Amino acid sequence: MNARHRYVSYELRKEIAAGETSAQVKSALHGHILDKFNCIDVQIMPPHFVMQPKEAVQVH
Repeated sequence: MNARHRYVSYELRKEIAAGETSAQVKSALHGHILDKFNCIDVQIMPPHFVMQPKEAVQVH
């Protein structure tokens, strides 16, 4: 728990293969995370989340 911001943070680590760039890996990883959450209708809310939106918010 981050005491200053009062939210949980996670760190993912991945070994970058020859020919890959950090930007490519991050982009692909973020895309896969969004796709998986969208498939199960789970919203990824920001740490400053206060109120449930009236309609689902998904990134495509």
